[in-house]
Amino acid sequence: MADWTPKRQEIEGVRDYNVEESVFDNKSDETRLITPDELIGFKIVSPQLTYTQYQEYLTQFRAVKGSLTPFTILYPFDNTEYSVRFEKGSWKESYKSGSFQVEFSLKRVF
Repeated sequence: MADWTPKRQEIEGVRDYNVEESVFDNKSDETRLITPDELIGFKIVSPQLTYTQYQEYLTQFRAVKGSLTPFTILYPFDNTEYSVRFEKGSWKESYKSGSFQVEFSLKRVF
């Protein structure tokens, strides 16, 4: 079971592979796979939150010290649980018309 399941208004997923590309003097190139597993990241935008709901998000962020400590989360695009970290500098919070909203990015860690 995932360590944290944040409510979300919007989620955007990003997939890639860890590929190294070498370009030679004759402009030919060569690629190789560095790690076999997919790199996965996602950006989450919360719904409008009350102060108490906002505190739940902030508690999670503080509990893992931002990007310091990994935690697990369910990735809804493939219904798989991944170990992730907050991306450094991605946490944004706003207050408008009496409600709060947070936005942040997560990246898969191995």
